[in-house]
Amino acid sequence: MDFISLPVRIGSNGWLKRSMAPEDAASQLIEIMGRTAGEGGWRGVKEFGLRDHMMTMETRRGLQPEAVQAVNRTLSDLGIDWFRVDGIEKEESSDPSQATYRASIAFAGRGAEVLQVRI
Repeated sequence: MDFISLPVRIGSNGWLKRSMAPEDAASQLIEIMGRTAGEGGWRGVKEFGLRDHMMTMETRRGLQPEAVQAVNRTLSDLGIDWFRVDGIEKEESSDPSQATYRASIAFAGRGAEVLQVRI
């Protein structure tokens, strides 16, 4: 599957927007997973949600390896094979209403990149 097949994502206004790069689609998907509650948070895939893991993450500690493995299992269950998550770390922020994370993403055939994800 190419980046979420049609390259689309959800804009801040709730409307679908075309993604111009796979990084946009991967970042958007990780954001959606980060806002979704843990086990049972989404009917389509049992382990889809990351919110519980991300809320307990300390600033200097990244997402636990078990949670990263769960993310990659979810991606595999959804048939998404063009990227994998290597790690997610929380960034320090002066705005307590918005959490920002650095996600290390390995793209098939391209290597790894670090994306900023806001939740």
